[in-house]
Amino acid sequence: MKIQDNIAIVTTVYNWELYKSTSRSFPPDMHTYAIDGSKGFYGLRSLLFALKKLKHHNYKYLIMVDEDAVFSSIEKLFSLMKYMAANNFVACGMRDGGALKWRNKNPHSINTFFAVLNLEEIYKVYEPKEVKKNQYVKFGEFLHNLENVQYHNYDKNSLFEEYYCFFFWLLRKNKKILYLKAENPFNNETTAVLNHNDETFLYHAWYSRFYGKNEEHTKRINEMINMAEMNQHNSSPILLKNPSYKLRYLAYKYYRRFLRKIRLTKAYEGIYH
Repeated sequence: MKIQDNIAIVTTVYNWELYKSTSRSFPPDMHTYAIDGSKGFYGLRSLLFALKKLKHHNYKYLIMVDEDAVFSSIEKLFSLMKYMAANNFVACGMRDGGALKWRNKNPHSINTFFAVLNLEEIYKVYEPKEVKKNQYVKFGEFLHNLENVQYHNYDKNSLFEEYYCFFFWLLRKNKKILYLKAENPFNNETTAVLNHNDETFLYHAWYSRFYGKNEEHTKRINEMINMAEMNQHNSSPILLKNPSYKLRYLAYKYYRRFLRKIRLTKAYEGIYH
């Protein structure tokens, strides 16, 4: 059995044109999934949704990667995952504070532009309602978790991202997280992520929302794409659909439109009465 048979890869996509290019760097012959994040369905919602949808597929690992990231070495990625397995890590990724000088949020959580999750171990204790209750940090908590932090301008009490609760929950379940080193080899807006052997295996561009709209960011992201290890035969992703969210989003959209019309009507009446 190939290592790919036990792994799923999922991307919450905001920019589908960019995804068409970067997804060609994904490991070949892997079970690839996508979630439409263009209508606000991202972060914790998409993470918990993916865990729900994939629970009965018997995958051992889940790779989460944003569409503004590319793999520069599949071999080094798989080496990292073997190291995770050998050392009982249930998750790995870059700290959201303390790994990069300019990214100064919570160092106990990882940033989910890239993450690997050991689904086999997580599902043994997984309870989504419990996960959501962990969006807090106690005074002095997780201090043992700050070894080898490169920069110290982080905010250990930050709740900046809604998905932090997932990684706080893992830590409170005494699960091990492997925090990866990262650097900005070219500029502050393109990040190289290193594996356990300090080898670059992934680049992340940040600011994908500007791709195709801003010339400078588009050029920079295209330069990053050129550093990827591209595969020619990747299959199209399986779209993980969430019809109920789509209906709620449409209802919310029309409700906002209704409120705007009422405000305009009142403003008009106020002017002429």
